[in-house]
Amino acid sequence: MSWVNRGFILLNRYAVVASIFVGVVALSLRLLLLLVIARPQPFLDDEFSYLLAADTFSHGRLTNPTHPMWIHFETFHELMHPTYASRYPPGMGLMLALGQVVFHDPWAAVLVGMAVLCGLITWALWGWLPPRWAIAGGLIAALQLTGSYWSESYWGGTLAAIGGALVAGALARLMRQPAAASSLAFGLGLAILANSRPYEGLVFGALCTVFLLVRLRLLVQRGYQSYSGLVRSVGLPIAYVLLPTLIWMATYNYRVTGSPLLMPYKLYERQYTSWSPFLLSNKPRPEPRYNHEIFHFYWVVMAMGQQSYRDHILYNHLKNILELIFFFLPLPVLFCVLLGGKNLIRNRRLRIPLALLLLFYLGLAVEPNLFPHYFAPATVLVFLIAAAAVQDFLSRFAPGKSRMIALGVLCCCMVSLPRDPFFQSPPPQLLLHRREFIANRNFVLKKLENEPGQILVFVRYQKPLFEEEWVHNDADIDGSRIVWAHAMPGGKDEELLWYYPNRRAWLLELYDYSKLTLVPMNAERDVAH
Repeated sequence: MSWVNRGFILLNRYAVVASIFVGVVALSLRLLLLLVIARPQPFLDDEFSYLLAADTFSHGRLTNPTHPMWIHFETFHELMHPTYASRYPPGMGLMLALGQVVFHDPWAAVLVGMAVLCGLITWALWGWLPPRWAIAGGLIAALQLTGSYWSESYWGGTLAAIGGALVAGALARLMRQPAAASSLAFGLGLAILANSRPYEGLVFGALCTVFLLVRLRLLVQRGYQSYSGLVRSVGLPIAYVLLPTLIWMATYNYRVTGSPLLMPYKLYERQYTSWSPFLLSNKPRPEPRYNHEIFHFYWVVMAMGQQSYRDHILYNHLKNILELIFFFLPLPVLFCVLLGGKNLIRNRRLRIPLALLLLFYLGLAVEPNLFPHYFAPATVLVFLIAAAAVQDFLSRFAPGKSRMIALGVLCCCMVSLPRDPFFQSPPPQLLLHRREFIANRNFVLKKLENEPGQILVFVRYQKPLFEEEWVHNDADIDGSRIVWAHAMPGGKDEELLWYYPNRRAWLLELYDYSKLTLVPMNAERDVAH
């Protein structure tokens, strides 16, 4: 028991020790789940786009030259010109590239990232709550987020949540005692947010900066700090982080889009989309010219739902709020939040986090949809409220046996109650398509792996299929053993065959989510699945 007591003393005394402990718990949980849940395979177009960025960075490049036959390789969420690159900010791609280089598996970075996030949530909550409740908040995050699509895909909000945790944790410390170390953490969090979720990170970072500036001004007025001292302890450390970050972002934008001020995401919107990502614009732009029918189906036909979002704003916001609540909060913790709502609002310690949470949501309300990974920068605030709610709930019981029984019941409910798959992962219909897509893709890859030489696969859709795009290639298209291309009429396919004279050509025809044929070009369709 002496070792156990020493362990508890260390956990309650040192934030770093507690954070490492919670991170190890989160990592161990997912490793245990490998017994029943295999490592994820990419399915969504967003995931393939992030993996393209990871493959590009892992080979020491910021982007790739436009392929001379790029029109065959167009796919969702990827730029083809002026360069071949992912449309998304580079943060997630860099994280996946780290996993690919160090562990030879991009998902390893997702796994480690989730552990780092849970540990940083504990560190951040240490600045707002007593140590034991900071640890409780980190453990709740580990139980709730492990197994969600944040850890089971390549497009979750883990990295943005890490940035938000650094900013919120540093904010709590800087408001009490300005110091260079906390300022560096604040600046690092802002840099991560800018390279993972630029708009949402801007809203969260700006709100935290305003609260920090107000607090620092009060400290100066009361004579606790001087402006020169704050410049040295707060301003300069943050500038040391943000200035190189801005130079990096401008360089990356220039290499990808040709302009240091034009982000790849914005350029992709100009090339392919009609609707603005914000509700401020109520009319679509003129429809771009598409080279493939599947793009028209996705960006025009399926995007007609954008008008519905704008016509039913209140309904969609209510739906978004419910999705966020059930994604982040286990049902027992949600019960604690509802039960202690008045006490939480009256708690002076929680006034700033609650105000930040409300203002952050209002800042994001201009977006038609609000997925959990959009809300990722404020993840730490949600679990801060969750830990405070559990603390308030247990305080209603007398210290000793009664409180321990209540704690035990609460923990058992959190572990045993199932989580709603609709809120914890993509909708059931999309999950069904995911299983079918992965099974079909594995079938095709296994068939092609047994074929000799290099291979070119022409993909032909008999009808457009939502969220089922097969044309995804590596950063070095010509160097890949299997190259995926859209089949095109008018002699276009012959041009690609002339470009790849030494590749064996196959035709993959897709009829629906479960039926396809794979045959050598110009051969009879003797392979069916």
